[in-house]
Amino acid sequence: MKQTKSEQTKESTSCNIDPNPILSQEFNFAKSMLLYTCQERRHIVHSFIIFVTILLSAIGLFLHFSQQNYIVDQTTWRIIIFSLLFLACIVGLINLLKIIRLRIDWWDCLSTMNNIKDYYNDIVPECHIKDRAFQWSTERFLHLKLQKSDSLFFYSSLTVIFVGAIALSAALLFAHLDFLLTFIFVMIYVILQIIYYKTRLSRIKSISSTT
Repeated sequence: MKQTKSEQTKESTSCNIDPNPILSQEFNFAKSMLLYTCQERRHIVHSFIIFVTILLSAIGLFLHFSQQNYIVDQTTWRIIIFSLLFLACIVGLINLLKIIRLRIDWWDCLSTMNNIKDYYNDIVPECHIKDRAFQWSTERFLHLKLQKSDSLFFYSSLTVIFVGAIALSAALLFAHLDFLLTFIFVMIYVILQIIYYKTRLSRIKSISSTT
């Protein structure tokens, strides 16, 4: 079928578009987001450590002045302290979810940058850009396991988990729970979060295809 003049003009215009500017912007955006995920990961860990440290210090001062001046009765301050420490555990869980989300975003940024590099490698294959210039290739990227233990994201997650476990153990001990039961509950708390971290990230390909 013969094309109309408008269709020919549209096809000619679309073929003459230079993709370099938009691809450059896309690559720079992915790079900046990649840096952001790493910076935000560090910020989350440091902020949570400071938060729990200040909380424990405040509890220590509260106990000291409460026992001297009898500000509140023993049952009341135990409930207050348990609530604050349990809140710290909830904040720790939220921070773990944030780190997992940042890990997924980190993956998406790398995927975007590799797609752009593959595009240029395909249009100028004689230059062998992928072999000579790029250490991170799509093939290497696809073999990357996001849930692997030897990564800064996993170490950051462990830090958040263990700091939250300290808060949880203190909360349970203030609630007069037996030491053995406290240890068991804390270990379950730690193990379940590690399992969730690895399980969630092991399904990253299916997650990426639906988001």
